[in-house]
Amino acid sequence: MKIDATKDFKRPRGKVFASFSDPARVDAVLGSVGTQLRREGAGDVGSVWHMVVSVGGKERPVSVTLAERIAADTIRLAATSDMVDVDMVFSFADMPDEGCKVTSEATLTPRTLAARVGLQTLRLAKGKIEQRLVRAMTALGKPG
Repeated sequence: MKIDATKDFKRPRGKVFASFSDPARVDAVLGSVGTQLRREGAGDVGSVWHMVVSVGGKERPVSVTLAERIAADTIRLAATSDMVDVDMVFSFADMPDEGCKVTSEATLTPRTLAARVGLQTLRLAKGKIEQRLVRAMTALGKPG
């Protein structure tokens, strides 16, 4: 399943990218999604954030790895849980008004039959998931 979202910022691409790249900002945003957040690494490529997320009333461990960062252009995160793998790419582009457009594409791959059924159910609520992604992008990109 793919989930796409776009967010426009009224700040230059370099500043928005710096906000998305700030390990403390990533800690705060991921901490709002899960509990027991713990980061391994300095926040550079290869760093891993471990947390526990509540899904359907069950707590599930999740690991998020900063897989790739290309200066002012792309950030790729890879998330893994016992149910689903997620590959999320944030792409940054200049806008004519000196702003920045961030486009995200998340690909969710189920690891179990139960997850496959769950993702089928989520397709019905795809708009809500996209809204959550836009809120996370807004939190990652806001001035610090």
